[in-house]
Amino acid sequence: MMAPGGHTPGMTTAEIIPLAAMATSVEQTLAVRTSERPVRIALVAGEASGDLLGAGLIRELRLRFPNAEFAGIGGDAMRSAGCQTWFDASELAVMGLTEILRHLPRLLKLRRAFRARALEWQPDVF
Repeated sequence: MMAPGGHTPGMTTAEIIPLAAMATSVEQTLAVRTSERPVRIALVAGEASGDLLGAGLIRELRLRFPNAEFAGIGGDAMRSAGCQTWFDASELAVMGLTEILRHLPRLLKLRRAFRARALEWQPDVF
């Protein structure tokens, strides 16, 4: 849900300003696009704070690209902002070297699946 002024509740101005700058950078990148299909933007958030920042970025980009499509790895906040999540961010949640090594086969499988999905979807920005 957006607060008055179109920004994500709970986000500080210091968090919103970089998101607006990213949105402007994406806008410049997409200015050379020639495709008629909606702009496609792939995002990855691996934990809760990234999910919140990703949701804020999606909302800022929606102001400039109302028909944009968002997909990737995220959580509830990104889904609520309109991102089609191919995988949930919780699948990336590992901490410490031992846990990473124990989950490495699963993480590599997820990486391969994400890469295949992204290549098939052909995002304009990732």
